Amino acid sequence: ISATQRVLSLQDFTATIPGATFTGALERLEDGQRLRGRIATTELAPDLVLSLLPGRLPEGLGPEQLGPVSLDARFDYSAGADSLQLRGLAAQALGLRATGDVVVQPLTDAPRITGDVAIQAFSPRALLDRFDHSAPATADSAALGAATISAAVDVSAERAQLEEIRLRLDDTTVTGRFTVEHFAEPRYLFDLALDRLAVDRYLPLPSDAPAGGLPAGELQVPTAPLDTLALAGRVAVADLRMAGLSFSEVSTRVSVADGIGRVEEARGGLYGGEFEGSAVLDARAGRPVLDLRGSALTLDVAALMTALSGQPTLSGTGSFELELSGTGANLDDVLATTAGYFDFSLGEGAIQGFNLDHTLCDTFNRLKQYPRPPPAGEPFTAFNLLRGTTQVSEGIARTSDLTARTPSLEITGRGQVDLVSRQLSYDLQAALTDRIAISGCSTLDSAVGDSVPFEVSGTLAEPRVLPDFSELLRREVRDELQERLLERLLGN
Repeated sequence: ISATQRVLSLQDFTATIPGATFTGALERLEDGQRLRGRIATTELAPDLVLSLLPGRLPEGLGPEQLGPVSLDARFDYSAGADSLQLRGLAAQALGLRATGDVVVQPLTDAPRITGDVAIQAFSPRALLDRFDHSAPATADSAALGAATISAAVDVSAERAQLEEIRLRLDDTTVTGRFTVEHFAEPRYLFDLALDRLAVDRYLPLPSDAPAGGLPAGELQVPTAPLDTLALAGRVAVADLRMAGLSFSEVSTRVSVADGIGRVEEARGGLYGGEFEGSAVLDARAGRPVLDLRGSALTLDVAALMTALSGQPTLSGTGSFELELSGTGANLDDVLATTAGYFDFSLGEGAIQGFNLDHTLCDTFNRLKQYPRPPPAGEPFTAFNLLRGTTQVSEGIARTSDLTARTPSLEITGRGQVDLVSRQLSYDLQAALTDRIAISGCSTLDSAVGDSVPFEVSGTLAEPRVLPDFSELLRREVRDELQERLLERLLGN
């Protein structure tokens, strides 16, 4: 004790009350207006903490939510400044363990906390359960299982602002800033960058989903968050996996308000190309409406089709533009009601499942009883160009101006594909522009310049092609009869 400097100093003190032990050091300065030192507590029961701090903790915070509490920190309390500084903080509460340096000012009236805080590894699922908010059922049961976070914080009774965030959620690292406004009815604002994110693992599955998950078409449209969330901000993701697709270097604006979720100004890489677009999910009417608009350039179509269907049924370098809208609780429902348009153009690729040159030659030779060409091996039809404009209505995509060019054919026609069943129905014309370069197909050399109609049916995975040579054969018979008639006339 120093009477001249009005200082009271306690070194290495220990204090005990029922249920708690406090150790540390204390200096009393400025006639008791300032206290500084160090304090450490044993693990305190939540009931004891609530009784020691009546009215100082958020309303509705009970013992189950608060959990055991402990504290170890250097402190500096100033009554004049109504502030408390905590340095080298190590604290436990709410099932979380935190470290950092913080300042509470004001302390007695509407406290405000600022500083740098890090929260050690915890389970977001367990934290939601603690506050009686059931964790969402996710496609991956391990999702929301582990997290750590560090940030510069600014927290008051009404809002929380986090700057310089570094969050690790499962296998995703997030940096940036995040704000929660109005805790009673929270609105979330953010500007975040993610290294990777697999969205599909966080989407809900229905209770009767099989153990291996649902087929892509039965994936549920995530509408539940739209009813409770209000948020707005920007997100950038270096590696994004969503709806079975892989995107790179994505940036977009995201908002949710009044039952509507929006993804706007979305740009990024998609299978070797670039895309831009927007998506709106409207859940206000009870049955969600999904609206998509966008365009893409120089896509690797084989990689895209493999991601969508599991098979590279189509390849080439493609571009597209679309405006589509559908209604439903899962992807197949949305596809079954989809309306809009889809323009596409592909270059230097192939359609798997059939070899049109071989089919034309084989069918013609069988009809003419010529030797059939040898088997074509793995069936595919190479093309130099494939393009069309598709109108979509009630899940049926109709194309009236399909055009394709191959080394030996010019193809035009129309048809449709059912987006849900993937059933095909096309009526096409193949004009032979050059001889078919397949062994045994010189039989068709005389047909160069002629057109052969053919039908395409089956499915995208297993298309069936049926050429119709009737007109060509009739013309051959007619030409032959005319030639014989002319010979007789000349012979007479």
